[in-house]
Amino acid sequence: MEITFDGKNILLIAAIVQGLVMGSILLFKTAGNRRANRILGFLLIGVSLNTVDLFFSLSGIFGQNPDLYMLPIYFSFAFGPLLYFYVHALTRPKATWSNYWWVHFTPVFIQFVFYGFLSLQTYEYKSMVWGTLHQPYTYPFENYFADSSFLVYWILSIRELFRYQKALPDRYSSLESVTLEWLQYFIFLTGFLWIVGVLEPIIHEAMDWHPFHINHIALPFMLYWIGVAGLLGRPRTIEQATEPEPEFEIEAPEPEPIAESATDNEALSQYLPRLRQLMEEDQLFLQAELKLGEVSDRLGVHTKVLSAIINSCLGKNFHDFVNEYRIEEVKRRILDPAYDHWSLLGIALDCGFNSKATFNRIFKKFTGYTPRAFKMNALARQETAVE
Repeated sequence: MEITFDGKNILLIAAIVQGLVMGSILLFKTAGNRRANRILGFLLIGVSLNTVDLFFSLSGIFGQNPDLYMLPIYFSFAFGPLLYFYVHALTRPKATWSNYWWVHFTPVFIQFVFYGFLSLQTYEYKSMVWGTLHQPYTYPFENYFADSSFLVYWILSIRELFRYQKALPDRYSSLESVTLEWLQYFIFLTGFLWIVGVLEPIIHEAMDWHPFHINHIALPFMLYWIGVAGLLGRPRTIEQATEPEPEFEIEAPEPEPIAESATDNEALSQYLPRLRQLMEEDQLFLQAELKLGEVSDRLGVHTKVLSAIINSCLGKNFHDFVNEYRIEEVKRRILDPAYDHWSLLGIALDCGFNSKATFNRIFKKFTGYTPRAFKMNALARQETAVE
C-alpha cells in the first residue's frame, strides 16, 4: 500500500498521535478535576478519530482500501455536548453526574450505530447506501445537525462560564486563581475554528475556488490547543475552581433562627459589629485566599446570610469588602516609618494580595492613584507638614 506523505499528511499524523495519546492520559489522570479530565479526554479522542478519516482520504488509503469507507470513527455530534459538559465540570465540579444528561449524547449513539452497521457491510452495499441515501440526504443532514448542535452547546458553554465568573466576587476575596480566563480563551478559539470550518465550504462553493481546505490545518491546531489546555494549561486554576458548589454553596454551621428569616437590613445589621471585629481586630483580610465560607464560619451564619449582610447593609460584594480593608492596611503601612525598608510589592503581598498586577489595579480602583504615586504624594505631604 502506497501512502502519500506530504506536509499536510505529516501534520495530520502528528496531530492524531498526540490527540490519542493525550486523550488517553486525560482519561486516566487522577489529579485535579477527574470528571473534567475524562470529558476532555473523550473530546480529544473524538476529534482525533475524525482527523483519521481526513488523513485516510488525503493519503490515498481509502482509495486503495475501499472497504475502509464508513468506519465508525465519526463523532461530530459529540463535540458540542462534550465542550459544554467540560465547562460544566470545571464550573460546577461538585455536581454529580445525572442520568438524564446522557440524553445529550443520544445523537452520538445513533451516529455510531449507523456507521458501525455500514462498516460491517460489503463495499457494494456501502456504495449503494452512499448513492441513494447518504450523499443526497443523511450526509448533508449530518453536517447541518453537527454544526447546529455545536453552536447551541457553544453558546451554553459561554453562558455557563459567565454565570460562574459573575458569582465569584461574592465568594472570593482573590480572583486570580479561580476566574478560569484560560477557559474563556479556549471556548472562543474553539468557536473561531468552528466558524472557519463552516464558512470555508460555503466560500469555496460560492466562488468556485478550491486552493486548499483550512480544516486540514484547523483540525490539527485544535488538537494541539485542546491537549495543551487539558494537560499544560493552568492546573492550579483548575484545582482552585473545584471549590464552589453547583449553586455556589459552601458547608457552614446551621444558621441561627434570626439569620434564617433575616430579610431586611435591620435584622442583618446586628451582625455588622462582629463582622467588623473579625476584619479589624482579627484581620482576616490578611489571608490571601480568604473565602466567604471561612468568614461565615467565624461569624456563625450561613454564607447566604453573610452575603446578604455585605450586599444589602454595606452595598458591596465580598471581594470589594475584603480588599478595601487590604488597601487601608497598605496605606497605613506606607505611612509607617517601620515599613520604610519594605518594597510596595512586599507590603501588598503581606496584606493579602497575590500579585503586583492585581494589587495595582485594586489600589487605583479604591484610591484613584497608583501605589507609587500615592506614596510620593503622601511623603510630599509629610515633608510639607514638617516645614
